[in-house]
Amino acid sequence: LDVDNGPDSLVLESNARIYEPVFLQEAWLALRHGGAVAIWSASESPRLTRTLAEVFDGSSVEGHPVVLQGRDETFWLHLATKR
Repeated sequence: LDVDNGPDSLVLESNARIYEPVFLQEAWLALRHGGAVAIWSASESPRLTRTLAEVFDGSSVEGHPVVLQGRDETFWLHLATKR
C-alpha cells in the first residue's frame, strides 16, 4: 500500500484510518496463509510497527535508501505476514 506519506506525515487526515487496527484486520482477513502486506512510508513509524505486530502473525520494518531531488533519504516498508 502506498497511501499518503505514511501514518506520521498525513496530507489528508481521512487517510489515517488505513493505518488503524480495524482496516489492518480487514487486510489480514483478505490474505491467504503465507500472504503479506507492505505499507510504504516516508518515515519509520514505531506506532505502525506495533499495530502491525498486534494484528498480524509477523511484522518487520525495512529502510531503503533513495536519492530524492539530490538528497539522501530513506523510505520505509512496513511488512506484515499471515502465517
